[in-house]
Amino acid sequence: MTLPLTTTTLTIKRVPANIDPYADTTPTVVTLNVFGAISGSNGTGSDVGGAQQVLTARLFVESDVDVRIADVVIDETSNEEWRVLWVRKRYELGLGHTVAGLEYVAGHVV
Repeated sequence: MTLPLTTTTLTIKRVPANIDPYADTTPTVVTLNVFGAISGSNGTGSDVGGAQQVLTARLFVESDVDVRIADVVIDETSNEEWRVLWVRKRYELGLGHTVAGLEYVAGHVV
């Protein structure tokens, strides 16, 4: 089944868990060109300090997409990289999908 409204394609990357200090920490691509949506109007933002801003949003993808906490989700339209904070599978009314909380950090601390 396809989500009723998808607004972008996504790449999902994962950093290996239980990393030893000398291991390669390069994220591996879990999936490419996944259809989904990242909420814009429901997201919130806050100024952390200096020129740094933290934004939060929600990700909506098909239920069979493998998304986990700490994954990196790249919006292929804007090239923004979001970090996954939480994940929840939804199964209501036959419209199964996955919802995830995202965080985007922009700027830097001056």
